[in-house]
Amino acid sequence: MKQIRIILALSVIFGFLTCQQTEKKDNTTAIVGLVALQNQSRAAAPTLTYSGASSVTALVLNSAMTSLTPTTANFTATSYSVSPALPTGITLNTTTGVISGTPTASVLTRTAYTITATSASSSVTFSLSLLVGASGAFSCGFQGTSGGCTNSIAYTCTNAPTCYSTLALCQAATSCLPN
Repeated sequence: MKQIRIILALSVIFGFLTCQQTEKKDNTTAIVGLVALQNQSRAAAPTLTYSGASSVTALVLNSAMTSLTPTTANFTATSYSVSPALPTGITLNTTTGVISGTPTASVLTRTAYTITATSASSSVTFSLSLLVGASGAFSCGFQGTSGGCTNSIAYTCTNAPTCYSTLALCQAATSCLPN
C-alpha cells in the first residue's frame, strides 16, 4: 500500500494521473479509479519560409540575385533539397538552405520549385516560383508621378495601371508577368 501511495503522489505531482476518492462505510478512504491526464498541449506544425521570396520571384539574367534565406519554426532542419533543379547559375546550399547565385539562362515561364527541409523525424516544404529574364523583360518600368502614380518612386506594368513601390513588387505582380 505504501508503494501505491508513493506512485500516486508522484503521478499527481507531475500531472500524469489524477485519482478520485470515496468514503467507505467504515470511514476509511478508498481509491475508486485512476484517470490518465491527456497532454493538452499540441506541438505547433513545422513551417518553412524564405525571406525575400514573393509569390513569384523575378530574377535578372546574368545579375547576382539577393540570397533567399530560410526560416524554420517548430522544426530544426538538417538538410535541404529542391525539385526540379533550380535555373542554371542558381544553387541551393543543402546544409543551410540558402538559395543564391547568378542566373545564366532565361526562364520566361513561371516555374514552381519545391524546397524540402528535412530533419531526423520529418520534413516540411516551401513552394517558390522563379522567372529569369533580361533586364526589362517583365514589362515593369519606373513611372513616378508622371505615370499616374501618387508616389514619386513608383513602378508600373505597361499592361496594367497598378502602381508598385518597388521594381521587385512590380515584377512579382501577376499582371506584369509573361504568360
